[in-house]
Amino acid sequence: MRYVAGFDERFIGARSEDDTYRTVMQQFGAVAVRQDVDSALGYLMDHTASVFLVDPEGRWLSRYTFGTPYEDILHDVRLVLEAYSA
Repeated sequence: MRYVAGFDERFIGARSEDDTYRTVMQQFGAVAVRQDVDSALGYLMDHTASVFLVDPEGRWLSRYTFGTPYEDILHDVRLVLEAYSA
């Protein structure tokens, strides 16, 4: 997953060859649409620009839309880490 590693080598990318990812995207209210264009790759991806906070049990806790201050996300992540490290 070279694309994900381009952001940070510690990031984890998810991928599925079946409809699993579509199910997960629907659960999160996320979308991804391929747009064929005249470019180097031949396409662009329009997609949800949000970050989702999921707890260690796999429960969706929060959605942060594009532009959410990182301090808000950091605050919530710290709360989750504290709750599960006890």
